[in-house]
Amino acid sequence: MIQNLKTGLSFQNSLNKHKNIFSPIMVQTVRIGEASGDLETVFFRLANYLSWKESFKKKLKQSLLLPFLTLGIGLVLMSVIFVFVIPQFEIILKSLDKPLPKLTLLTFAIANNFMPAVIIISLLTFFSFVIFRFYVDSKYKIQLDKFLFNLPVVGQLLHKLDLVRFVYALSLQLRCGVPLIESINNSKQNVRSLFFKNKFLDLIKLVQRGNSLEEALSLIGSTYFPKELIAIIAVGERSGKLIEMLDRAVFIFEEELNRVFETLTIIVQPCLIVLVGLIIGVLMIAVYMPIFAIGTGL
Repeated sequence: MIQNLKTGLSFQNSLNKHKNIFSPIMVQTVRIGEASGDLETVFFRLANYLSWKESFKKKLKQSLLLPFLTLGIGLVLMSVIFVFVIPQFEIILKSLDKPLPKLTLLTFAIANNFMPAVIIISLLTFFSFVIFRFYVDSKYKIQLDKFLFNLPVVGQLLHKLDLVRFVYALSLQLRCGVPLIESINNSKQNVRSLFFKNKFLDLIKLVQRGNSLEEALSLIGSTYFPKELIAIIAVGERSGKLIEMLDRAVFIFEEELNRVFETLTIIVQPCLIVLVGLIIGVLMIAVYMPIFAIGTGL
């Protein structure tokens, strides 16, 4: 980049040569800053945007940490039981030459095939990820994203995450003076779902035909753009304060997401603890049932 700048290339074009590092939002925002001669303000706003983005990611990770930690500890405990504990009980119980309950035999069968199953599942997961990531056509990825979009709870959550990313990026672009159509085109790069991202192509076409942003969103439908967002944008366009209202929408959606993640954490973590406890309890019953039966027989 330094060499490019020394040769007379603009800062925007220097960034554009490293598209894998600098997003279209950053490049186009810098372009506006160079054209207006106010790069300092643009950099300040970009810094706020990147800070918000990292803070938002951190909140999501913190919300998901406890459930995943609980699940991980549970899986480790079950793995230890299947690999080290149950085989020892199998040797002892089979040496007694007594008939064993079906639940105990099933548990021994699972323990004997546990490690091969884990290896096969891990390899299948890894290769499936590689094939899907690098070799599967985008139309299949769109179908997967469509499937996720239509899931009852997970789909709504992922959709709201994409909306927050898009609206904040759109606010940044408009605040820096990027035209609306160009702002939408740049901001849609923040959307992870390919299925949802295609809707922004329709949005751009509708705006190009002369529709206001509110009208274009309404035509696409509340399935993709919530009525609350359309109403907020309508107020912003009519009052001439679209950017401020977009910021308000980001705040509302972010607070809503925080509440959803907090609720999920409160609900999911105890459920995981109970589930892991039940599984371990069943395993213990399966192992100790023959011992109790032998003791009673004596």
